Amino acid sequence: MVLYLTGHCQSHCFYCPVSRERMYVDRVFANEREVPPGDVTGVLEEARAMNAKGVGITGGDPMTQPDRVAAYCSALKAEFGRDFHIHLYTQNVFDPAWLARLKEAGLDEIRFHPPMGWWDKMATSPWNVLVPEARKAGLRVGLEVPGIPGKEEALVAFVQWADAVGAEFVNFNELEFSEANMDALAARGLEFLNDSSNVVRGSRETARLVVERSLKARLKTTTVHFCASTYKDSVQLRKRLQRRAKNTERPLDGRTPDGTILFGVVEAPLAELDALHRRLVGELGVPRDLVVINHDEERLEVAPWILEEAHVRLGLEGRCFVVEVHPTATRLEVERTPLPYPEGAWDA
Repeated sequence: MVLYLTGHCQSHCFYCPVSRERMYVDRVFANEREVPPGDVTGVLEEARAMNAKGVGITGGDPMTQPDRVAAYCSALKAEFGRDFHIHLYTQNVFDPAWLARLKEAGLDEIRFHPPMGWWDKMATSPWNVLVPEARKAGLRVGLEVPGIPGKEEALVAFVQWADAVGAEFVNFNELEFSEANMDALAARGLEFLNDSSNVVRGSRETARLVVERSLKARLKTTTVHFCASTYKDSVQLRKRLQRRAKNTERPLDGRTPDGTILFGVVEAPLAELDALHRRLVGELGVPRDLVVINHDEERLEVAPWILEEAHVRLGLEGRCFVVEVHPTATRLEVERTPLPYPEGAWDA
């Protein structure tokens, strides 16, 4: 599970991808579900909904709200046990005394994100104290930064410093354009990799060169990794959707291999929904768990394999669709196909 703990952050990194709706405001999201700041119940419900085995706490910067971090860590460990893994991302400079307190609360791992301006002078930075103190507190300690084109030498120096202070790993993330950082990246001359991707041209190549140089350096304690944009989408997000779909699907839903949900809808005014529901259940004998009234959306939701045939018998052409949604709290609709299916809709 991803726990977006707050949008508050003391840094203003030009490459930050956080949306304008979340950036620098105190909002909390468990995956896509917004919960009141400090609320534990909603966070635990979301973790159960996807059968989460761990959580990544992010922001903004969670360490602008360390008491909240500790409260969530304690609640999650109490609910799901000691094997529920909790890691936290931060670039905030904070009192090192918090590290032992967070370890006691249940934090397992911390990933520091020093801003770019520090990468080639980390020995004089606040993280030269924070990383050893985090290790002393018993936390697994890593560092994570974007692969920024043109910063190869600074990143090599960054890795060498990480090894010197005993960090267990350094992760380089493939830099991506977002709505929030697009202007700042473009102003620095960075470009899209191609027309079908939001990846920054040269980010992967820069990371590869730094990884290769790190391997040749035979580091003592630090392993170096690269996380591609495609991995985040095709593996991390896909796995999360699959887990949530498996745990939340209804009898009327069809689950796809990608973890999305398919179901049929009949759109109608509220005054007609009860009558349509009675016709499906009474005239056609549709089981009640395969057709429900969604008053908020003003529609019936029906098992798609039933609606494919029933819409003709009920004379509902033009009002019926098969929709595909993410199995998240927001139920993002990603595709809608009208019934009857357009000619060639399922052609390869």
